[in-house]
Amino acid sequence: MSRHFDTVANVKVADAVIQVLVFAFLLATIVLKLSLFAYGIYAMAGIQVLSCLLWSLYFTAEVPRLKAGTFIRRAFFITLGILGLSLLLFKSYFLLLLYLMIFAGPIQGFAYFFITLREISFFRKARKPYYLL
Repeated sequence: MSRHFDTVANVKVADAVIQVLVFAFLLATIVLKLSLFAYGIYAMAGIQVLSCLLWSLYFTAEVPRLKAGTFIRRAFFITLGILGLSLLLFKSYFLLLLYLMIFAGPIQGFAYFFITLREISFFRKARKPYYLL
């Protein structure tokens, strides 16, 4: 069981490293004044949404998880659902929601990253229950 938690922690570390690399790419596009900034935003959002989807599918099993992690993953899916629904139904509301996501998106992204770090420490500290020793 402890080895399983170590594996989860290591995969979470790889996930966090990918998020940091994409964020570094995003900062490099700003500093170097490249026109790739929009692609950096797309890449960062895509990486986090993909990560969110994969971890949500993994945590559907009976694996211990943090409530904050469950909350932020649900928040990602709710946000994506609202954006998709507004795109399909109301074009003008979609533009308003995109404007709001300029402010809410980075908050959601940083929250997801910091919760990933908390989950890494949680799984690193996880040990076998006493009855399995």
